[in-house]
This record gives sequence, C-alpha cells and structure tokens, in this order.
Amino acid sequence: MFTFSIILIFLSLKLSEYLVHTLKLHQRFISIPYISSILVIVSSLILKHFFHVTLLVPEFLLRLSLTIFLFCIGFQIATVLNRTYLLRFFHLLVICLVILASLMKLSEFYIGEYQWLFGTIMFAYNTQIVKAIVPIDYIEPIMQWSTVQLLIVFFSTPLFLTLSNRLFKKDHQQFLRNSETDKNIIPIKIETIIIIFISSVIVIVTTTFPFMKELFFFDFVYTMLLGIGYGLYLNTYISKQKTKLFNELGTTNLYIFITLTMLHITNVDIRFITIKVVYLLILKTIFFAGFTLITTVILFKKLTFQEQMVAAVAGWTFILNAPIVCMHGMKTVVNAYGQAPYVLLVIPPIILWLVNYLHLWLSTILLQ
Repeated sequence: MFTFSIILIFLSLKLSEYLVHTLKLHQRFISIPYISSILVIVSSLILKHFFHVTLLVPEFLLRLSLTIFLFCIGFQIATVLNRTYLLRFFHLLVICLVILASLMKLSEFYIGEYQWLFGTIMFAYNTQIVKAIVPIDYIEPIMQWSTVQLLIVFFSTPLFLTLSNRLFKKDHQQFLRNSETDKNIIPIKIETIIIIFISSVIVIVTTTFPFMKELFFFDFVYTMLLGIGYGLYLNTYISKQKTKLFNELGTTNLYIFITLTMLHITNVDIRFITIKVVYLLILKTIFFAGFTLITTVILFKKLTFQEQMVAAVAGWTFILNAPIVCMHGMKTVVNAYGQAPYVLLVIPPIILWLVNYLHLWLSTILLQ
C-alpha cells in the first residue's frame, strides 16, 4: 500500500495546486496542503470503510520530507541572521517561557485528565515531552486528544486568518495576484540531490541509532543546523536564484509532510475520544484564538501587517498543538501577502526544538 499512498499524495498535491491557482484560493487563506489533506482523508476513509483497504504512510518519507524542509529553513535563516533576527528570537523565547509558566500554574486548578487537556502538554506538541512528564495512564488518551486538536486547528486556520485579516488589515494592503511561492516544485539541481542525500543519511542514522535523538536532537534539528551552517558558509555568494531554489524545495517538502501526516491520522486509534473531549477542545481553540488576537494587537503594534498576521497564527497554533499546523498557518499568510522573514524564520528553531528544553525545565520545577 506504500506505492498507492505515494501516488495518492502526488495526485492530490497536483490537483490541489491547480485548484488553488485557478480559483485564487490563497486569497481565502486556503492552501495547497489544505485541499490535498481533505482529498487524502476522504479517499483513505472511503477505501477503508467500503473496500477494507488501509493506506499506510511510509515513515521514512514522512521523516525525510520534514528534514529536507528544515534544511531549507536553516539555509534561509542564515540569510537573515543579524541583530534584528537575534532580538526577535530572544523576545519570542521570553514570550514562550511566560506562556508556558502561566498555563502550568492555571492547570493546577483542574482535576485529573483536564489538567493535561488544558495545561501545556499540547503547547508545540512533542511526544517525548508527553512521555517524560505525563503519568502513564494519561499518555495514550493525550496522544489521541492531540490528534483531534491538530485537526480542529488545521481545518479552522482559514477562518482564523480571515478574522485576523479583518482585525489587522490596512486599507492599502492587497493580496498577491499570484502566489509564486505556493508551488509543488522540486528543482532538478546537483544541490538538490546533495540535500536529499544528506537528509536521507541523517534520517537513516538517527533511526538506526536512537540515542542520537536524545535531548531533543531530532533528525530535522540536525538538518536545520546544517542548513544554517551551509548558508553561513556561502554567505555573500547567496543569490536570489539560490534562495528561490531552497524556498521551492522547502515548500514542496512541507506540503508533502503535511499531506502524509493527514493521511497517517486516518489510521489513528480513537478509543479515548469522546464528544465531551471534542467539545472542550473546540472551546479551548476559540478561547486561545481570542487571546492570541488580543495579545498580538497589544504587544506587536510596530510589526508590519504581514508580520502581525504571521505572529498571530503562529501564536494560536503552537499554543494549541504541533508545529506542523504552525508552519502551515504561517506559510498560508506568506502565500497570500508576501514574505515576513523576521517572524517566519524566527519561529521554527524555537517551536521545533528549543521550546522543549523550556517545557521540560518548567515542568520539573513547577509540577513537582
């Protein structure tokens, strides 16, 4: 079934690309992976329930697409690594620390499973954090609840961005006529082959030797750091053409990763998912949407419109769930309105990596 899954992913992405560009859906904050995710979920459920066929997701391809995407993000970080970037990086770390500490203290007022449902455990969700700090009886339910939260946030992203757009939009701000960054392209270059090869080796090595992933050094962290190093090494030799190459390669692999993840979700166990849990997660999603919008208006007045939009959707998504929905939301804004590198590129190293250390440290101190 791996072959059929890969074919389905490819066809879904190409059809989604055609629909998004033809109908200009990026102006409604509907992205290529948003459409492709709907297509693969519906296809998988039909095959499972009517033909008893289960579509399997190749774990290697899932990891590879993410590591290639993060290599490209690392390279792009190197192009903007200056004082402004470092200041915003530090500010976001402080904000994450404050939010995590606040959520942990508030969670003390909840009893049993609700302490975990409304606490910090889904903040930039990471299964290693779950296994490190959650009692064993709650681990499996939390993993299933996180899947529901991911779906709620992912599919409500266009609505959240529409509300943000009305709140932040300036009169002169216009949508991009065509989103040049929103395409499924893998540039056929020697550099592309080298990046894919290096990423493949890292995925294989970290899978073969699990100890390499300890202390939150995942395969994609290694490639992100390599991407930063490569970008810094090239330094003044970075051209617009090379930046475009990394942007196209990164975007395509992000879309593959998102679509594969959504296909994988159709095979997730749902024993611990109840109507009450879904209802509470929806209320939590709405509450933090309002909280994030108000916070963005108060704290980030000096940011440009694009940066406010990216900051708002990033804050909302990574407070609630996995970095995958955060990266999707930020990319959707960029496709609609243009680049915002000093927000877009500041967030990945923190939500994908460094926030885990803050989370574990605070958990050790506050939950003892």
